[in-house]
Amino acid sequence: SATLMGLRTYEGNDSENVEILAVNEFESFRKRMSVLLKVGDRYVLLCKGADSSMLSICNSSNLTNSVISHTELFAGSGLRTLIAARKELSFEEVSNWLTIYHEAKNSVHYRADKLRNCAEMIEYEMDILGSIGIEDELQDGVSEAIETLKASGLNVWMITGDKAETAIAIAKMCSLIGTDNEIEKCLNLDGVELRQKIVSLADRAVQLKSKDNQITSITSTESPFKIKESNALEHFSNKSLTLVIDGITFENLWKAPDLKIKLALIIQNVTTVIACRVSPLQKATLVRM
Repeated sequence: SATLMGLRTYEGNDSENVEILAVNEFESFRKRMSVLLKVGDRYVLLCKGADSSMLSICNSSNLTNSVISHTELFAGSGLRTLIAARKELSFEEVSNWLTIYHEAKNSVHYRADKLRNCAEMIEYEMDILGSIGIEDELQDGVSEAIETLKASGLNVWMITGDKAETAIAIAKMCSLIGTDNEIEKCLNLDGVELRQKIVSLADRAVQLKSKDNQITSITSTESPFKIKESNALEHFSNKSLTLVIDGITFENLWKAPDLKIKLALIIQNVTTVIACRVSPLQKATLVRM
């Protein structure tokens, strides 16, 4: 059944009845949610979601570039970002869609797939309203705990659905990425570009591991040259390497067994991995690694 509420404008005491006709719940494949409203005698769809899923289904307008710019600014500040949009529909469009929606909602078989398809039938050609930045404050003691784990020799990962810029900013805030860290990004990679990047990083990871082993060997002897030789090699190992990789790259990488092996080599030899824009299934796969 529909939910009815009243809205009052800031300008005066005028109120307008708003009826919630349907809700397309958030799910990781679409990366957005929407609600269909009846506002007075108008029908309006309001939608919010990740920029990666929203921009492609919104009409281009004078706001588009500004929204993209603000989204990047918010993400770089460590804020979680959303893009909001709206769409007005006719009575006939709403009636036809609600019939399909209720059939999907009451379906016993493949209900989730049918609801997703139903949402995608209406979530298109929307008008952008703006960009939203949400602060998700770190809990007390997070930075200290991560520093302790890293000091004890543990490699710490971040696995998140946030976009890369947000994930990196938060990683810096919580001391997961230090001032001496070098960041290597594998974002939206596929085909030859993906293969070249992974092979290059695997070779580099082996070199870094080799340098660490040399330093261990040198400092464990009583050679009078050990301090000089160790210092000469320090710049190879002290520059910690952080790998930032996203869900699209993971999906494409998983199709090539030889690249999966190289990825395992890379993550064993870098100090930090930040997996961003990953789905719940990808998160589970990474944890099992």
